[in-house]
Amino acid sequence: MTPRSFAALPIPTVRHTLRTALAGAVAWGVLAPSHPLQAQTPRGDAVVEIEGLAVSVASRLRGEGPARAITVLDRATLLELPVTTVAEALDWAAGVDLQPRSAAQADVAVRGGTAEQVLVLVDGVPMSDAQTGHFDLDLAIPLADIERIEVLRGAASAVHGADAVGGVINVVTRPPGGAPSGTVEVEGGTFGRIAGGVRMNGRLGGWSVAGSARLDRSDGHRAGTDHDLRLGHLAVAGGLAGGVASLRLGVAARDFGADGFYAPFPSYEETRTRTAAARWARALGTVSLEVAAHARQHGDDFVLRRGDPAFYQNIHTSLQTGLDVTLRAAPGVWVWAVGATGGRDDLESTNLGDRAADRGAVFGEVGWNGSAARVQGGLRLDAREGFAPAWAPSVSASFTPAANVGVRASVARSFRAPTWTDRFYEDPANRGDPDLAVETAWSSELGMDWTSAVGVRLRATGFLREARDLIDYARPADGPDDAVWQTRNVASASFRGVEFEVDGIAVGPAAVDGSLELLDLASDDAGDFISKYALRPLTRTALLGVRVPFGDAVSLGLRVANRRRTDEADRTTADLRLEARVGSSRLWVDATNLGDATWLDVSGLPAPGRALRTGVSMAFGGG
Repeated sequence: MTPRSFAALPIPTVRHTLRTALAGAVAWGVLAPSHPLQAQTPRGDAVVEIEGLAVSVASRLRGEGPARAITVLDRATLLELPVTTVAEALDWAAGVDLQPRSAAQADVAVRGGTAEQVLVLVDGVPMSDAQTGHFDLDLAIPLADIERIEVLRGAASAVHGADAVGGVINVVTRPPGGAPSGTVEVEGGTFGRIAGGVRMNGRLGGWSVAGSARLDRSDGHRAGTDHDLRLGHLAVAGGLAGGVASLRLGVAARDFGADGFYAPFPSYEETRTRTAAARWARALGTVSLEVAAHARQHGDDFVLRRGDPAFYQNIHTSLQTGLDVTLRAAPGVWVWAVGATGGRDDLESTNLGDRAADRGAVFGEVGWNGSAARVQGGLRLDAREGFAPAWAPSVSASFTPAANVGVRASVARSFRAPTWTDRFYEDPANRGDPDLAVETAWSSELGMDWTSAVGVRLRATGFLREARDLIDYARPADGPDDAVWQTRNVASASFRGVEFEVDGIAVGPAAVDGSLELLDLASDDAGDFISKYALRPLTRTALLGVRVPFGDAVSLGLRVANRRRTDEADRTTADLRLEARVGSSRLWVDATNLGDATWLDVSGLPAPGRALRTGVSMAFGGG
């Protein structure tokens, strides 16, 4: 069978799943008594507060915040950072390892993991790609449409299932509604960069509506890294059948030079992403019911030699669908949440063949909230076609011996099944293994949080992850340089480290924050093989941020990072944003890699040097 172009693939499964979810939601709404929900737009996991910041990534329980290490980039922080994309913003989150190949595509990992060991969510809906983690950040959401980015460091398979090994990234979109308003942005800069976007927000009848779009083009920082990106996102929310419903649709098109991305060839790639998520929630006495249906279609057209598709071309089209049902107790001393999820992954590929796998899971969490202590436990059982069922338990606890001191600890099991690329992919430089085993790990962490009388906050965390059957691409250490990268299971690997975060430091008018992560890796196989991904983590990451206001209208923000990867020299980079506000308009100038530092990216080719860009944002209306 010859795969069809991904642009022409129909998605009846998506429509069927959405119809099933909405029909079930309406049936519950007709049969159950109605009680108002506090949330205006259901987002999935229950939202809790951690040090005044809303968080939904770590647990499905309502009530007190979870005892986990979490970084939140809220909307105010996103506006201050010298970034214009989700990937660029993640580069400044503690514990995150961002490995961009260009402005068009980047791998992301957490706590020494790989791109396959982190789960990416949008409003609690999985966006990680079933084919390969290289596409996890192929999101269809402009930065202007994001309310916050939550980064949970550590295992979370008990809550979210497969792939949540090193951590979970949850991108939370801005809720629609309110007075009619809008924003228009225009940008330009080095490397022939031209970009712009628009966001509109308001109401249509009884529904809240918001839509956004963004274009981004560049010649690239070196030959073969040009890109042309188009993103679009639509959100609708309102009352339905006695509850609250929302629908979110996204589209993204990425055309980019992929020179040296996966093999030493002048490659070219086009990807297309389509997402849909419908959610309905309703209170049933002291319990709330939530039904969610979601789908993600991703297409990838990869040409090994640009301009010569006949030499070697891969076309992959994947479709992931899911249906989730969750029952959740109201906040109290005892809280709980139970539910089930099911779905299917489909793939048509010239290289990997036609593949399909059904998956399902049941999960439950329970928590106790005392006056000075909290305990939470969770258990999830996942089943996926072709693999034995996998179980993931977790226990976390926190204790507040004083008003300004907190102690937290957690233990959890996580897992990930090999992707279709891990098992079946083959090209002149890489080869999969269909007999790969499921990767598992036990993770534990212990942390302490302290707040001074003047508002300085310090968080310290020690963590350990013991991995079994770790999946990696590798080749023999004594082999030739052009040896094929072969997937394999590493028998065991131990990742241990410490993290320190501090913020709230005031030096005159300036606000200072920072973080430090130190990581050590031990593996019996490390000396026999050269690792492409899994055994090459960042061993040191130090971040420093300084923001200086000049009156009410002008501010200067500086971000400095020092990073060191296994078997590489360290590098120091600095990015700056100078911003001026005039009424409802913003004008900014970004300078990235100020010191023109040089290093090789994940492709083994030069990363971008010093660059400048400037932009203006004009807001209108009531928001």
